[in-house]
Amino acid sequence: MEPMFESGAALVVGGSGGIGSVIAREFARAGSDVALTYRTKQAAAEQTADAIRALGRKASAHELTVGDAAGVRDTIDQAAQVHGRIHTIVYACATLTHQVWIADVTPDSGEPRSTRT
Repeated sequence: MEPMFESGAALVVGGSGGIGSVIAREFARAGSDVALTYRTKQAAAEQTADAIRALGRKASAHELTVGDAAGVRDTIDQAAQVHGRIHTIVYACATLTHQVWIADVTPDSGEPRSTRT
Protein backbone atom coordinates (compact mmCIF):
# COMPACT_ATOMS: atom_id res chain seq x y z
CA MET A 1 0.00 0.00 0.00
CA GLU A 2 1.34 3.44 -0.93
CA PRO A 3 1.54 5.75 2.12
CA MET A 4 -1.30 8.28 2.34
CA PHE A 5 0.67 10.72 4.54
CA GLU A 6 3.98 12.40 3.77
CA SER A 7 4.66 13.86 7.22
CA GLY A 8 3.20 14.48 10.61
CA ALA A 9 0.88 12.45 12.75
CA ALA A 10 -2.73 11.67 13.44
CA LEU A 11 -3.79 12.54 16.97
CA VAL A 12 -6.24 9.94 18.27
CA VAL A 13 -7.94 11.20 21.42
CA GLY A 14 -8.86 8.08 23.34
CA GLY A 15 -6.43 5.90 21.41
CA SER A 16 -5.56 3.63 24.33
CA GLY A 17 -8.30 1.09 23.77
CA GLY A 18 -11.37 -0.03 21.91
CA ILE A 19 -12.14 1.68 18.62
CA GLY A 20 -9.53 4.37 19.33
CA SER A 21 -6.74 1.80 19.41
CA VAL A 22 -7.98 0.26 16.15
CA ILE A 23 -8.14 3.70 14.51
CA ALA A 24 -4.61 4.52 15.71
CA ARG A 25 -3.24 1.27 14.25
CA GLU A 26 -5.06 1.83 10.96
CA PHE A 27 -3.50 5.28 10.61
CA ALA A 28 -0.10 3.61 11.10
CA ARG A 29 -0.91 0.98 8.46
CA ALA A 30 -1.86 3.83 6.10
CA GLY A 31 1.61 5.37 6.59
CA SER A 32 1.02 7.91 9.34
CA ASP A 33 2.80 8.43 12.60
CA VAL A 34 0.39 8.50 15.53
CA ALA A 35 0.02 10.45 18.75
CA LEU A 36 -2.60 8.95 21.02
CA THR A 37 -4.10 9.99 24.30
CA TYR A 38 -5.29 8.22 27.40
CA ARG A 39 -6.90 9.38 30.62
CA THR A 40 -6.16 6.48 32.98
CA LYS A 41 -4.98 3.53 30.87
CA GLN A 42 -1.31 4.37 30.39
CA ALA A 43 -0.25 0.73 30.01
CA ALA A 44 -2.86 0.15 27.28
CA ALA A 45 -1.76 3.36 25.53
CA GLU A 46 1.88 2.24 25.59
CA GLN A 47 0.85 -1.18 24.26
CA THR A 48 -0.94 0.49 21.32
CA ALA A 49 2.06 2.77 20.76
CA ASP A 50 4.36 -0.28 20.74
CA ALA A 51 2.11 -1.98 18.15
CA ILE A 52 2.36 1.15 15.98
CA ARG A 53 6.15 1.20 16.31
CA ALA A 54 6.19 -2.48 15.31
CA LEU A 55 4.53 -1.35 12.06
CA GLY A 56 7.51 0.94 11.46
CA ARG A 57 5.79 4.20 12.42
CA LYS A 58 6.58 6.74 15.12
CA ALA A 59 4.15 6.77 18.07
CA SER A 60 3.68 8.75 21.26
CA ALA A 61 1.22 8.46 24.14
CA HIS A 62 -0.03 11.48 26.10
CA GLU A 63 -2.15 11.70 29.26
CA LEU A 64 -5.21 13.89 28.68
CA THR A 65 -8.45 14.87 30.35
CA VAL A 66 -10.66 16.20 27.55
CA GLY A 67 -12.55 18.53 29.90
CA ASP A 68 -9.34 20.49 30.57
CA ALA A 69 -9.09 23.04 27.72
CA ALA A 70 -5.55 24.11 28.64
CA GLY A 71 -4.52 20.46 28.85
CA VAL A 72 -5.95 19.80 25.39
CA ARG A 73 -3.94 22.69 23.93
CA ASP A 74 -0.80 21.48 25.72
CA THR A 75 -1.28 17.93 24.46
CA ILE A 76 -1.69 19.10 20.87
CA ASP A 77 1.45 21.23 21.25
CA GLN A 78 3.40 18.30 22.75
CA ALA A 79 2.29 15.94 20.00
CA ALA A 80 3.24 18.48 17.33
CA GLN A 81 6.68 18.87 18.93
CA VAL A 82 7.22 15.10 18.85
CA HIS A 83 5.86 14.55 15.34
CA GLY A 84 6.47 17.85 13.55
CA ARG A 85 2.81 18.52 12.83
CA ILE A 86 -0.66 17.08 13.39
CA HIS A 87 -2.52 16.43 10.13
CA THR A 88 -5.65 14.78 11.59
CA ILE A 89 -7.46 14.72 14.93
CA VAL A 90 -9.85 11.87 15.73
CA TYR A 91 -12.04 12.00 18.83
CA ALA A 92 -12.52 8.40 19.95
CA CYS A 93 -13.12 8.83 23.68
CA ALA A 94 -15.73 6.80 25.44
CA THR A 95 -16.87 9.89 27.30
CA LEU A 96 -19.82 11.60 25.67
CA THR A 97 -19.74 15.36 25.43
CA HIS A 98 -22.05 17.98 24.03
CA GLN A 99 -21.93 17.61 20.25
CA VAL A 100 -21.86 20.55 17.85
CA TRP A 101 -21.53 20.81 14.09
CA ILE A 102 -17.84 21.13 13.18
CA ALA A 103 -18.76 24.05 10.90
CA ASP A 104 -20.07 25.90 13.97
CA VAL A 105 -16.82 25.77 15.95
CA THR A 106 -14.67 28.89 15.79
CA PRO A 107 -10.88 28.56 15.60
CA ASP A 108 -10.33 31.07 18.40
CA SER A 109 -12.54 29.79 21.16
CA GLY A 110 -13.72 26.35 20.22
CA GLU A 111 -17.23 27.57 20.95
CA PRO A 112 -20.12 27.17 18.51
CA ARG A 113 -21.03 30.12 16.34
CA SER A 114 -24.65 29.06 16.31
CA THR A 115 -26.89 26.56 18.02
CA ARG A 116 -28.05 24.14 15.34
CA THR A 117 -30.08 21.17 16.49
